[in-house]
Amino acid sequence: MYAKCGSIYSSFTIFDSMSERDLISWNAMITGLSRHGLVKQALGLFDQLQKLDMKPDEFTFIGVLASCSRGGLVAEGWEYFNMMTEVYGLKPGMEHCGCMVDLLGRSNKLHEAMEFIATMPFEPDCLVWEAMLASCKVHGDAELAKYAAKKMLEMKPEDVSPYISLSTVYAFMGFWDKKGSERDKMRSRGLQKEPGKSWVDASLCSEAMNEREAERVAVNSKCDGEGEDFIVSC
Repeated sequence: MYAKCGSIYSSFTIFDSMSERDLISWNAMITGLSRHGLVKQALGLFDQLQKLDMKPDEFTFIGVLASCSRGGLVAEGWEYFNMMTEVYGLKPGMEHCGCMVDLLGRSNKLHEAMEFIATMPFEPDCLVWEAMLASCKVHGDAELAKYAAKKMLEMKPEDVSPYISLSTVYAFMGFWDKKGSERDKMRSRGLQKEPGKSWVDASLCSEAMNEREAERVAVNSKCDGEGEDFIVSC
């Protein structure tokens, strides 16, 4: 709970003070450290778990592989992925494969990620293709981005994110006509991107508002010089 709320120090303090720790506690702590970008600490905790002769499960390896993805640790990621079956007899599931696609994609090994997807023992779900599309967006690979977006739309035709991501890739590469084409396709299907929302705290009150409203409130609060300070997080 503390880790999910952003207090990773409190989370680790409680974990460290526990007289007995079951695998659920270890998994929660490894995952919490991973989500906060504390890759070295998360993998170090996994090493400690192994030294205690505790057998990790599928959830443990999701946290471990996610840590490798966030840290760009390709070699280590492959080592842990293979360890699942070779050492512990665990079958990698969709989430484990998604972590590997994300790891390879973030490290600009896009074709290796596609080869991995092709060898998966089951059909990749939308999250796997979403990870692939996100990596193509970062590294500017229009062809693979188009393929990943197509796969996503086959599964979720009402989703606007493939159109948005693909148009961003085209814009990054200077293909402005293709960028406009993707936006037109989205609109022709009656799809519309929802405006982003921000939480604005003022005098112990919170309300959700869209980006334009949040910007207006922030600007007005600075200009007026009156009332409470507004903290806008996007």
